[in-house]
Amino acid sequence: MQVTNIKIAGQTPYVNAQCMAVRKDWTPLAGILQKALESISASERNDIYRKWLPVRYEHGFNYALLWKVLAVFAFILLTMIFWNLKLSREIKSCRRAEEALRESEERHRRYIIGTPIIGTPYGVFVTDEQGRYLQVNPSACRIAGYSEGAPFHECFRFIIH
Repeated sequence: MQVTNIKIAGQTPYVNAQCMAVRKDWTPLAGILQKALESISASERNDIYRKWLPVRYEHGFNYALLWKVLAVFAFILLTMIFWNLKLSREIKSCRRAEEALRESEERHRRYIIGTPIIGTPYGVFVTDEQGRYLQVNPSACRIAGYSEGAPFHECFRFIIH
């Protein structure tokens, strides 16, 4: 009776190999069989094995590979989410700093120039490192007796000294 519909359902640690055995007292037969097996090629031997025992191994779904791929995908996704959260915090921090800078500039502009209705009564001069005048408020021009459009870089140098 030949069984032809055998299937391997999963992998086992066992090797599915065929062997030939001879009784201990028949040593000449063992030598003859060994010479006969050595005379045929590996492909012919495999054909004989397949004819005697037609076993097919159908590979199932590889769940280990699926979990590895899902783990890598989850790691990449979590890394991107963490990076986006960090960037959004940095953007918010930059926006707050820009707003604070704008408010500070506006506050200093009001101190130097004054409001259109109420100007500051003090003369304010803004200079750079070389002593060049960058900005002079209208009160300083009024105190010195010059018009606001005057080239203040020259006239105020004489007033300060």
